[in-house]
Amino acid sequence: MIVSTAAGAIQDQPVDTLVLNLFEGVKPGAATGAVDEAIGGAISRAIDLGDFKGKLNSVLTLYPGDRIHADRVIVVGLGKREEFTPDRASQAVASALKAARSLGARNVAAIAFGSGAGGLETAEAAEATVLGAMLGLYRFDRYKKPDEDDEKREIETLRLVEFHAPKLRQIREGVRDGRPVAEAVILARDLANTPSSDMTPTVLAEEARKACREAGVKCRVLGPAAIRRGKFETAAESYGST
Repeated sequence: MIVSTAAGAIQDQPVDTLVLNLFEGVKPGAATGAVDEAIGGAISRAIDLGDFKGKLNSVLTLYPGDRIHADRVIVVGLGKREEFTPDRASQAVASALKAARSLGARNVAAIAFGSGAGGLETAEAAEATVLGAMLGLYRFDRYKKPDEDDEKREIETLRLVEFHAPKLRQIREGVRDGRPVAEAVILARDLANTPSSDMTPTVLAEEARKACREAGVKCRVLGPAAIRRGKFETAAESYGST
């Protein structure tokens, strides 16, 4: 998934799906309010009818017709404002992106979850959003037979949109910090999920070397004899080092 940033109004983004959020018991405001107004108050009506209350990870999907470019609008609950944390922001993003993927979304625009009313710094909110999106969409399907429908249900792009252009630098910082953390977690999940018959010590060592090469850091892999002697300062009897 390609993650990008953009300055402007989220309701004007040329994507198929918009992802917004709302705290429990709060009326739409800021970006969510702007989209609500653009689509004729559909979010507010869902709240008034009791169809959406903003509870953590609850999802509301709306179809605005030709009022905006996007085919669908997904609003996810953030729960109670006083209980909000960066982790909850990531949880909510994950719930929204999973819902978007299940509906066949390919190109998504979202706001940084937690910025503004959530009380998070802009960069922190962007980082939490990227982490939630990437980890929420994670699937370990290495051994799964290719399925044409599954292949069609993959989100290709995520655009983080900030209305106030001066804040775009912080959004980019959050994306820069969040993406490598998510990629590291995904690598760890892949290694842990791979059966030991395939993820042998030799294969694991090579995966470690590969990750270190890509990160530009040194890697030393020790063999059983060196480990038993506790001589971690030398690679004399290692399987290899880089």
